[in-house]
Amino acid sequence: FLEGTTIFQTPLQVLYTRRLVNPLVAGKLTGNLGAGYELGLLGDVDEYYGSEEFLAEKALEFSQTDSTFDDSTFFDEYENEKSFHALFRLRKEIYDYSKLGGVYSDVRIRDSFSRTYGIDGDLLIAGEYSLSFQALHSETNDMILNYKNDPAFFLNLFRGSRTFNFQLSYTDIFPDFEMANGFLTRDLYYREISGQLWYDIRSDDSFIYLLRPALYVTQMYLHDENEPVKNGRKIESYLSPSIQLQTRGQFTLSGGYFRQFEDYLGYGFDLNQYLVSFSSQTIPWFYAFGTFFWGDGIYYDA
Repeated sequence: FLEGTTIFQTPLQVLYTRRLVNPLVAGKLTGNLGAGYELGLLGDVDEYYGSEEFLAEKALEFSQTDSTFDDSTFFDEYENEKSFHALFRLRKEIYDYSKLGGVYSDVRIRDSFSRTYGIDGDLLIAGEYSLSFQALHSETNDMILNYKNDPAFFLNLFRGSRTFNFQLSYTDIFPDFEMANGFLTRDLYYREISGQLWYDIRSDDSFIYLLRPALYVTQMYLHDENEPVKNGRKIESYLSPSIQLQTRGQFTLSGGYFRQFEDYLGYGFDLNQYLVSFSSQTIPWFYAFGTFFWGDGIYYDA
């Protein structure tokens, strides 16, 4: 069932196949339509979302946010109901290595629904630059019929060359955005700006084949307009300079410093961490590697 699902892959993961937990019946259709068009269709009738296990989890969630919630009525309405999942994907190659696409995703169980739709693209520019983007919007009428809607955005610019390279990224997940058929890497809503750059110093004649200094920076902020006091608060950041050395004998030595900030349970932690690693395959049949990492950490008390 997972074969041929690459057409459904997008920067913000609209399809996460583990959402199809206990399918009663499911189908998938993918293929080329000609003239550069690709099509993907996926559908599922699932029994999990009417199961006691799932409903108990949702009942606990709703009871914490709605004082009028009646779990007995909730179970009477949804127990043993089937959910219907659908995803439509269309993508077109507009020129070499450049594509534009659209996606529509929908989940329904009785009167509740969650739909996500939007556009995305991968564009090769001047042979060295790659621009990837995605803009999505979601509408959700949850299982107690609370309606909400919000967008999400992703933008990434990459330059690849033999010497100077960089990547700039921006992700913005609004507070009421949901992807019922998809997956968000974090269970909170955030804005993240990140950048990395590296410069390759190469020598075709010397023992040191490659020297690569690099810098990675990211800043992440809470994006929750429903909580004005917390909205815009920094929740994570990284500053990481590093250097990598490669020799002609297939020996690699790397070192890096990580300056990290993390917000955990409302407290801000500044961490300093260090990394040294090596790998070697000077003998074709023998490969060795090692990593030494030390510095500050956070004890995450469950």
